[in-house]
Amino acid sequence: MVDSATQSLTAIDLDTTLDAGSRVTVLAVNTLAAPLEPLVLANDNLSRSVATEARVRIVHASPAAGPVDVYVAAPGTDVTGISPALANVPFKAETGFIALVPASYEVTITPPGQPNVVAFQETLDLAGGNVFTVIARDAPGGGAPVGINLIDETI
Repeated sequence: MVDSATQSLTAIDLDTTLDAGSRVTVLAVNTLAAPLEPLVLANDNLSRSVATEARVRIVHASPAAGPVDVYVAAPGTDVTGISPALANVPFKAETGFIALVPASYEVTITPPGQPNVVAFQETLDLAGGNVFTVIARDAPGGGAPVGINLIDETI
């Protein structure tokens, strides 16, 4: 991958061998100044669509956010009264695919131990058979506000 402005700077260089039949997701994470680096995520073949559940993987790809707490709850839930689903998650960590009951979920990202300081909040409507990767990332150009990209991995 090269810098779009000059077409001369190699932003990431990944030299890897993939096994036949394997599936991976490759993300360019960090910033050009840091520099960008590849984050290779294995897509296990169990992440296939299952009619009675939704499967979701959450990836922390926001270098500006630092470690975060991630709450996954029913929409409208006050996260100050519950424990995070994932606590003190470092940059570049990922959950693997988690099975969830099909429903609407509100994903809330906060600084560790500060549930009253919401960096990001989004409602995901998950149906049976959905398989998604949710990527927490910086705003275009870097920094705040944190947002997400949603990749539909349903096969």
